Amino acid sequence: CERVGIIQVEQESGQLHPLAGVGYLPDEEQRWFTRMARLHLSDYLAPGVLARLSVGEVVLTDLPEFAAQDVTERTSVLVAPVRIGPHLLGLLLLDCGDSKQTYTGEDRELARAVARLTALMLDYYDHLRERAQAQASALAALEARRHMDTFLGIASHELRTPLTIIKGNLQLATWSAQQLISEQGAQASETESAMDPLPVLLAHAQQQVNRLSRLVNDLTEVSRSQIETLVLRM
Repeated sequence: CERVGIIQVEQESGQLHPLAGVGYLPDEEQRWFTRMARLHLSDYLAPGVLARLSVGEVVLTDLPEFAAQDVTERTSVLVAPVRIGPHLLGLLLLDCGDSKQTYTGEDRELARAVARLTALMLDYYDHLRERAQAQASALAALEARRHMDTFLGIASHELRTPLTIIKGNLQLATWSAQQLISEQGAQASETESAMDPLPVLLAHAQQQVNRLSRLVNDLTEVSRSQIETLVLRM
């Protein structure tokens, strides 16, 4: 053959992606890449050809007229399927140029073997790309968790200070209310009755502050466990 092309095929859409071309003049190669990137598999090859490729057959076929315009006097192309199992990953194109070429059985077997090697190569690089994407995702998740741990540490630390002050003020207010009620005794029954709910309300507020303090402590422990600095006291 005079020219060789390798085209990758998207599994779901059938979109063509030219990967490599050898034997083209510079302007021919540019036109070939540009034109092929706009096509789908069904645009490029006839249904009968696709059916034969799907079962692993190497097919000599005439190109569509618009595809043949890429190279002058181009007539036919030997197409070998690039497959992994039943999945068509791409096409290996062997272009015989300006004359009708009769390919022997040995030629077709050679094309099939090269297509198999190409399939292994494409599959290998797909796995490499997937592994790289998985590693990038894992690193992004690790970085996000690191930021979250930092946030939890800062948040729990910053929340403790106002909670401590609120808790102290509530304790002082409760003590003051109890002192005021005990000092008044029976001197002012109306005032005493107005003061009666105050200790209960302060006690409820104290309970909620204690609950919030426990939540802040939980945040601190979660943060420490993520960075493996949590100390267990049995």
